[in-house]
Amino acid sequence: MKINSETKISELIRENPRAIEAIVKVNPRFRKLKNPLLRGILASRTSIEDAARIGKNDINVLFKSLEEIGFEVERGQIVYVQPDESSMNLSISEAIKQSKITSLDVRPTLDRGGDPFNEIMRELLLLEDGYTLEVINSFEPTPLIKIAND
Repeated sequence: MKINSETKISELIRENPRAIEAIVKVNPRFRKLKNPLLRGILASRTSIEDAARIGKNDINVLFKSLEEIGFEVERGQIVYVQPDESSMNLSISEAIKQSKITSLDVRPTLDRGGDPFNEIMRELLLLEDGYTLEVINSFEPTPLIKIAND
């Protein structure tokens, strides 16, 4: 299977279940993929690029590990555009100064094996202008951040 930075982790696992071990080998933080419930929640929303960013790994290290188990990397497909964090951080800083923060702790939902996605999206829809949603989680939800910023 040909893969690139946008390939979802769920596609890798569906094609070759050994992809889980190949990813965990690069970064033990991804052991969560061994849990079928968390894998279902995370893998379908996470691309290889997202995984590299979440794990603070070079994407090429992930690609190399996946190549070792038979995946073919489409080179030249790696495009990462750094979001304009200064304007994003300014909005967040302003919300903090004005105490305009709504907090949502999704750890209990995850601990029960649930998917907090709909809960988070509901809170985002209810969020008043100028407010920031603080999601309390046990890991950085990069795919969710991308969805929320769209």
